[in-house]
Amino acid sequence: MKRIILIVCILLSFKGFSQKELSRNTYLYGSIKNKLEHNVLIVLDNKDAKSEYIMKQSFRSKMNNIFTLNQLVFPGEVCGDSQYKDLLKEKDIKTVLNVSVYKREFGYKYGWVGQNGKYMDGSNGSINSDSYAKVNAGEEIKYLALKLDIYTSKDDFKKPIAVIVSDKYRSSSLGNEELLYYRSIIQQLSKGLARQFPFKK
Repeated sequence: MKRIILIVCILLSFKGFSQKELSRNTYLYGSIKNKLEHNVLIVLDNKDAKSEYIMKQSFRSKMNNIFTLNQLVFPGEVCGDSQYKDLLKEKDIKTVLNVSVYKREFGYKYGWVGQNGKYMDGSNGSINSDSYAKVNAGEEIKYLALKLDIYTSKDDFKKPIAVIVSDKYRSSSLGNEELLYYRSIIQQLSKGLARQFPFKK
């Protein structure tokens, strides 16, 4: 139900654009086939170096033409609008891939504490509730969606020519660390983008 609501919201935001399912949980709004040019700049809202690497790896044959903001700006340095525009000109950037968190949801996890003070995770289904007390064990991530806005130099990077949205629900294999979900979704986004043969030949 939540995914249906999310898709409806996106459709309203990008009314007039075609929607295409690139893979499970990954949707493209707009058209990008043979529309993008090098050089490319990747900008991630969390500035995670590994996520940037994952994204670059999806375009192995074009690696020399792809930059990340972390490559061009010192760690911790704030990149203002004027500096950002100068970087685009200096590196002759033609396409910007901008990834940001579109939506996130958290819930509460619980556990059990026995009379001896021993704690057990709430996922254990064999607990005797007479011997253990149920306790709140804090927040856990339930859902994360990322949005990839694709800009080109043709309109001076003013409006995205296409948008890709990808999401993921809580998975025991990813645990409770948001960064792991972020990287997993980056992989989904990147694969979906690469399969569209977006760059001009």
